Amino acid sequence: MGADVGELELRDPTVDLDGDGVLDSRTVTGSAGVAIASDLDGDGFADHVTTVEQDGAYAAWEAHRDPDGTLQWERTDHGRL
Repeated sequence: MGADVGELELRDPTVDLDGDGVLDSRTVTGSAGVAIASDLDGDGFADHVTTVEQDGAYAAWEAHRDPDGTLQWERTDHGRL
């Protein structure tokens, strides 16, 4: 994950993370760890991603649009579990 990843389409969400009755998040597991992507504004694209790597390193990212419309991901938290 990085600031210039671009839009991440969130297909087939399976979890209602914010409790509003709408499925908005999906968890993906791979050899590197786990990623949780959430579409909290309902536009079909992830606007929050949290990753947890096998070694316990984690990072949280939020999507923001620049005034020119460019999508940027901002790391909002990181550390080690």
